[in-house]
Amino acid sequence: MSTLSVDTIQGQTTAANVNIPNHIVQTVQFTRLGVNGAAASGGNVQANSTSYVDIMSQAITTKVANSKILVTMRCIGYVSGGNGTSRGSSKVFRNATLIGGDTYAWYGPSGLMTPMNLSFLDAPSVAAGTVLTYKLQGNSGTGTMSYLYTDNSGGSFNDITLMEIAQ
Repeated sequence: MSTLSVDTIQGQTTAANVNIPNHIVQTVQFTRLGVNGAAASGGNVQANSTSYVDIMSQAITTKVANSKILVTMRCIGYVSGGNGTSRGSSKVFRNATLIGGDTYAWYGPSGLMTPMNLSFLDAPSVAAGTVLTYKLQGNSGTGTMSYLYTDNSGGSFNDITLMEIAQ
């Protein structure tokens, strides 16, 4: 049992505009589920060594000023056509700003499905109502890298989750 006592409430205070530091304000997610026995919708995103391609993205509209965004991503990469060890490199963007990446995000022998998992806390220092779009890009060191892998047996699970945390 809890008791809340206040002397005066002024203004338009509702549950929607209460800012409690270090609490999650909202969560949004892009998910591409793996499907058993049937190819997942959307097909593969393929990259080679000459350029990066967009793999997946998710937008969030901030509800409070100066919040932080917990970003988590999982993406399956599959290398085909390379000899020996191959790798795929990643880049992570917030809107048009490069905020991270990994030269060895996907690394292994040709023919191996490799998961890339990342998690970081971003502090964009923006006003409430700002749209932030987080995007993952990838390329291939050798051979062809297929992201969001799918074939006639099913598809791989890939996602981006964004959690806005009040400060």
